[in-house]
Amino acid sequence: MFMVSLRPALEALRRGEHRVARLALKKAERDFSAAGDVPNTAWALLLSARAAEQGGEGRMIAKLLDRARRAARSGSHLQIEAMVALAEAEHAAKSLAIGDAHVAASRAWAAAHRAGNAMLAKEVELFEAALAKPVAHTHDGEKLDLAAIAEKIRAPNVLVLDARRNAVFCRGLQIVDLASRPLAFDLLALLAERSTRTVAVRASNVVELRAHVRLLRKLAGAKLGPFVFEGKTLAWEASARPVVIVPIAPRVEARLESILSDGRAWSVSALAKGLGEPDRAIMRGLRALEKRGVVSSLDPSPKKLAKKRWELASPVARLCYSELR
Repeated sequence: MFMVSLRPALEALRRGEHRVARLALKKAERDFSAAGDVPNTAWALLLSARAAEQGGEGRMIAKLLDRARRAARSGSHLQIEAMVALAEAEHAAKSLAIGDAHVAASRAWAAAHRAGNAMLAKEVELFEAALAKPVAHTHDGEKLDLAAIAEKIRAPNVLVLDARRNAVFCRGLQIVDLASRPLAFDLLALLAERSTRTVAVRASNVVELRAHVRLLRKLAGAKLGPFVFEGKTLAWEASARPVVIVPIAPRVEARLESILSDGRAWSVSALAKGLGEPDRAIMRGLRALEKRGVVSSLDPSPKKLAKKRWELASPVARLCYSELR
């Protein structure tokens, strides 16, 4: 399927060397375009979007995929068009634009069927099934799939405490990030889950609680509403109705999946620092996610285990990497 000149870039992507891959793919795209090779121009653009995703270049991904889609359509290459549409669906899902993800997935399925590629059509079906699967619930028991989570996060007059990310959202905007401060988030979630939004303060932990409250005030200002110590209780007068989103999967695994959903390749040490968890807990979580097919590892033999990088499993990447076999 791929020209030989795309193989080095694909191998670089497999190792997580996104900068190397981007440079090789830019040159390949120019060469293919100059030669009038539409199919491989589209492949180069699709792989460039994958490299941009690994490198966290969010603004470039949509532009590269749009160019890849136009190139594939100009030559009526249905299989490439299906792959690009599936990549667009993945990108939309990671941004919680679930409606857009379903639309792109439908285009991918239709193109795959017209191309007669049953394996690609099956990948699209599995992707859509995952979108509809409940992945979390609210603190009062309401089950949520990704579309429902997106709706909660964007709702007006609601403070959403997302335990998958340890972050607080209001009207679709993240107002405080507590990814590396799990104890402060847990305190906020505990207050939110109680109808009175108060907790008893013991003499042994009042200093620690006051430290967490100072941190919340510093990070969020007045956006969360006031916290007041009243005798032996801590009260939170929330600025809006709080809703806690609790993952169905074990919490460390859910938080890992959430942070990896930005598309970048992360090392174990970076994940541990970002989530405020020890390396061993991160490795256990990653191994569990790998067994479920949620994440995949890069750098098969790094010198240091903590430097080994991981990314969210991608049907598009899996289909592309299969060309290396």
